[in-house]
Amino acid sequence: MVALIGDRDPKVTEVEARGWADRTSGGFELTAFPGGHFYLNDHAAAVTALIGDRLARFAR
Repeated sequence: MVALIGDRDPKVTEVEARGWADRTSGGFELTAFPGGHFYLNDHAAAVTALIGDRLARFAR
């Protein structure tokens, strides 16, 4: 499982996002991007690249 957050998101803290680790028996990874709740607006390319990389790893 991969969780993505903005490091200054007032709606989801890092601690809250890490709670998703309890919902999987597999691996867990948390990546924080600079920004608030809408960090995707500024980091769409990096988020897309990260997701593509993780899917490629899974496919191997």
